[in-house]
Amino acid sequence: MDALQRETNAAAVLLETLAVEIGDDDELAADMVEGSTNLMEAIDRALDRLSELNAHVDGLKSREAALATRRRRFEKQIAYIRDAIAEALDVIGKGKIERPAGTLYTSLPRPKLVITDETAISADYFVQPPMPPAVLDKKALLAALVQETPGILGARLSNQKPTLNIRTK
Repeated sequence: MDALQRETNAAAVLLETLAVEIGDDDELAADMVEGSTNLMEAIDRALDRLSELNAHVDGLKSREAALATRRRRFEKQIAYIRDAIAEALDVIGKGKIERPAGTLYTSLPRPKLVITDETAISADYFVQPPMPPAVLDKKALLAALVQETPGILGARLSNQKPTLNIRTK
């Protein structure tokens, strides 16, 4: 098989794999198949798509952070409004009122424990936590397996497939 045939087969495999991975993005799949006549063009299109996907991920992370900040602000507003209504009910001396949007009433929550001096508390109220189980030292085990230390049962090194590294800067 000559180099051109191998390259054509590799391009076909890459395009087939990408078609499975991009799933329902029919436009992208069509563009990749139509525009790619050899392996290098297919790889260039795949790199373009990786750049686009990375930009989407970065944008979504930024948006998620902004939305989380907004959610926390709304949660603070909810707590403030609830506290203000409860205080207003207390001021007017009513424990319950009915409004078109709902019935509002106040109640006392369960008391919370406040520790003022832990050393003064009787030993009867302390518990000894159970001894934690032994934890496998995976770093040490990996190092031993990499150094081919004999006699290690129950673990082995996996057969890794090559990973792709891309430097764009």
